Amino acid sequence: MITPYPPSIVTQAITLGILGDQDAGCALLQPLVHQGPQSTYVLLGMLAEAASLAARMENGPGTFYGLEVTSALDGSRASADDLPAPLRFATQFATVWANGDRAQARALFDVFAGEADRIGSRDLGQAIGIVYGMAVATGEHLVAERMRSR
Repeated sequence: MITPYPPSIVTQAITLGILGDQDAGCALLQPLVHQGPQSTYVLLGMLAEAASLAARMENGPGTFYGLEVTSALDGSRASADDLPAPLRFATQFATVWANGDRAQARALFDVFAGEADRIGSRDLGQAIGIVYGMAVATGEHLVAERMRSR
């Protein structure tokens, strides 16, 4: 059974990350992952919502977001297929979430989490960490913007 949890846990975890203690923030989130796939999906959705907040505020409703990948070696355009699996999933999930496509987000999650579970990989945990890092980076950006506007 999934125990309901308040969004304040996720907010507190992101705040800890913004303050420089991402390890403590991740530790707060771990029990939510242990509750199972549904809780993990909800957690990822909340993190993706936070990660995309600045872009959605800046661009407004109805904006479509794409996933552009650039090679770190030469700056050329690359494919998301070239990314390591956790990073590919995290960026795809956050992008489709920002686009409001919950069905696609769920499908991505089900395939990725199912495969990670099937082969016993740590990819899902790494992907959660990446989306969490994206949420923290967005929070840091919003805090810096607010400080500049004072």
